[in-house]
Amino acid sequence: MLKRAAPDGFDGSPGLLKRRCLNFPGSPCRQPFNSPSPFNAASPINSRKRLRLGEEFGSPGVIRVSEVELMQRSHEQQLQSIKQEATSEIQKLQRNINDLGDQVKSQQEHISKLEGNMKILQAGVRTMNKQENQLRNTISQKDDKINELEQALYALRSHLARANPGNSGHNMWGGSGHGQVF
Repeated sequence: MLKRAAPDGFDGSPGLLKRRCLNFPGSPCRQPFNSPSPFNAASPINSRKRLRLGEEFGSPGVIRVSEVELMQRSHEQQLQSIKQEATSEIQKLQRNINDLGDQVKSQQEHISKLEGNMKILQAGVRTMNKQENQLRNTISQKDDKINELEQALYALRSHLARANPGNSGHNMWGGSGHGQVF
């Protein structure tokens, strides 16, 4: 069942137009969709020819074709502006990437310098540890030697104290000689 048409005979609905055209046997709308026709918006006929046909016959299909062409131009302009924005964003991102690359390089150089300094410090710490161990060994040896000398001194004093029992008032260190060895 067909819808009622607008008073001017065309309400802008492509479905309604097609249904109306198909009811008439000589209608150009009976042609296949992709065939060249002055009423087919997808027709490969150039735009001048469409406009001339539209002016001569006042065809609603030609009006739609010009609307489509205007929309295509508008879409092309929007596409161009989107492309320009995308290009500028890409360029900004590339500059940011280059800047970040430079920062990474400078940080890598700084890290390599710090690693070199750390290796020098580690070598210094190893040297200091070796020297500390040598000093500890030397101190330990000296402590042992001091203990040996103290024991020998004690032995000598006690030997002297026994050897000179009558000379208890004067000992060789100038003390009072009250029997104290040290």
